[in-house]
Amino acid sequence: MNKRVLLYILPLLAAVTTASANTTYVSGSGNDANSCSEISPCRTFAGAMPKTTIAGVIMALDSADFGLGNTLSMAYPVTIDGGAHGAYFTGPNAATAIDVFATSTKYPNTIRLAIFAGVAGGSGITAMTQFGTLNIESVTVTLRDANTGYGISVQGDAASLLNFDRVSVTGGTTGISLVPTINGQQPAFPVSFQQVSVTGSSVAAQLQNVNITIRDSTFRSNFWGLLFTYSNGAPTTNALIEHTQFVNNSTAMFVGPPHTVRLSNSIFSGNTTAAINSTGTVISFRNNVFAANGVDGLSALSTSLK
Repeated sequence: MNKRVLLYILPLLAAVTTASANTTYVSGSGNDANSCSEISPCRTFAGAMPKTTIAGVIMALDSADFGLGNTLSMAYPVTIDGGAHGAYFTGPNAATAIDVFATSTKYPNTIRLAIFAGVAGGSGITAMTQFGTLNIESVTVTLRDANTGYGISVQGDAASLLNFDRVSVTGGTTGISLVPTINGQQPAFPVSFQQVSVTGSSVAAQLQNVNITIRDSTFRSNFWGLLFTYSNGAPTTNALIEHTQFVNNSTAMFVGPPHTVRLSNSIFSGNTTAAINSTGTVISFRNNVFAANGVDGLSALSTSLK
């Protein structure tokens, strides 16, 4: 592990005491001086974090802002659960709302939350998932500076596992960025997108060194949709895209080396350019739809479905 990251994590781990609970609670009427129990909840997720055990759960009891303009550092695996009550998190200006260091092979980090990035370049979630699993479920990220900031930015390695389920990102420079911890690392790390939506970003998703499955997702009104990029010495990577819509983007998809992308039951509509194949490999099955694009870029009937 990177020494800088280790020095950052160790003091926070030391703050997790034997008095920590498996489940802690936050409320808009809570106080971070409380025990974070259900009857004595804390006010912020940051206040509850050191009072929660590794692999524990921080549960929101109501709808409130549990960030209050500060960064939450998840230095060990927990579940942040605000989805059931419409909880949300406002991050700081020109900085990240939630920082994740998922270093456990046994326990995942899980986030269920609405996130409002701070203005002037604020970002939603940044993560370094060395040897860890990160589940981002029922998460919305709104980037309030339309021209800067990342919705979700993850550095992964071969032992990482990233699961995105019911995730929505709006605005910013890059909606979702997935890149290797080490440039050109081997092999690619696994990623799953299920019901992912990115709207109004300069780049909807930058994908590098990943083996990814994308299903039931939408990329709309971005300058670049899916941008499969290359890092020096990168392994051959694969993408399977099913039941996904690319609508009104400038360029819906760019496939560089050494990626292989398979498209099935997907729609490209209203894009200036539907897809660009730049020495990567794109296999477009006959059940895809290319309609009303300025340039399709790829034949919709290039390969029979097998």
